[in-house]
Amino acid sequence: MLQSTSINHLVHAALHSLEASSTAFECNRWRSNGFSDTEIFQLILPRATFAIRSWPNRFDTPSKVAYWSNLNRRFAATENGLKQINAVSAAPFPNIYDWNKPSESNPLLFHFENQFWTLSDWVVARSMASREVDRELAQHLARVLGRMHAETCHALDGQGVPLGRERMQSHSLVERLKLLNTLNHRLFPAVDRSDFFSAHQLTDRLKHCIATVIERKADWERFLKICSSQERNCHWIVRDLWRENILLDSNQRFSAIVDLGAARLDWPGLDFIRLFGSLSYRQHASILESERDTRDVWQEAYAAYTHEHPDHAIASLDECKILHVVSSGLSIVQWVVWISEGTISVGEPTKAGRVVARVAELCDLFLIESSIPHL
Repeated sequence: MLQSTSINHLVHAALHSLEASSTAFECNRWRSNGFSDTEIFQLILPRATFAIRSWPNRFDTPSKVAYWSNLNRRFAATENGLKQINAVSAAPFPNIYDWNKPSESNPLLFHFENQFWTLSDWVVARSMASREVDRELAQHLARVLGRMHAETCHALDGQGVPLGRERMQSHSLVERLKLLNTLNHRLFPAVDRSDFFSAHQLTDRLKHCIATVIERKADWERFLKICSSQERNCHWIVRDLWRENILLDSNQRFSAIVDLGAARLDWPGLDFIRLFGSLSYRQHASILESERDTRDVWQEAYAAYTHEHPDHAIASLDECKILHVVSSGLSIVQWVVWISEGTISVGEPTKAGRVVARVAELCDLFLIESSIPHL
């Protein structure tokens, strides 16, 4: 954690960049919804509220931040942007400000304490909960995603170099196949040895899910070999489109996506799958009880998405549905590996609670989804 002197250094750099008084402000540490231990500070000034956010000191961080900022600028140049489809703001992400530091090669980033930092608007909204999702909201989010992807095909990096579509294999699908190929029964002892899983009553559910994945390994391997070998139209995508990273206002309107840490060049269908998979339709009674066939929700979302993005790169909705089940199962495997190897720290109680909630939800969702024969 940063010391108070470091916080003061960041705050004063932000105040200088915003040309704000250094006497009238409030700064609070804010808990991130993610699992990457991102530091976030809420800077409250009389005229507005801002976010100071850390990014890992990685080679790809500048390109991710440039993607975020330039895509926002493209939307700002479009009349009404996302407001045309009833979103709160015209752009999909909080606006990022330049740091007023001439020595920095990238004014969007402030390199300090071996991390990159951004200064952006603070979005007054809340994370989306699956139980509140209905058909109208699902279609609204699909339209937002479609319009965002349509613009992403033409995005530029910080130097004005196109970051548009490329014909290539999906890195994420190749990674799923590699993870599946390493899977075997030795994962069961890892679950049994974990005090974390037993303490939170996850052991039996995890072993049930892993057994189901192993049972289907051969079929999934054939499926993923075909999927990962295909060259697809890829462009920059968010990838981590879990509902916690999507903010809504009090009227259930899209406000912003607040985490681009996992963004990269990949197949846009993965955003569609992650978004609608994370809504967990079958787990919760989020759709009206009379609407039993939740597969229609996927169809309606797909129709809304393609309406906003006619030149999309999702060739098959059926492929998306199957990839959703496969990805859910492999996500459970990945979480077991991360926790058993200590890649994800679960010592802090609040974070441990969020990890438990994520893993338990994945297990419940996967066991329901995988029970549908044709999937």
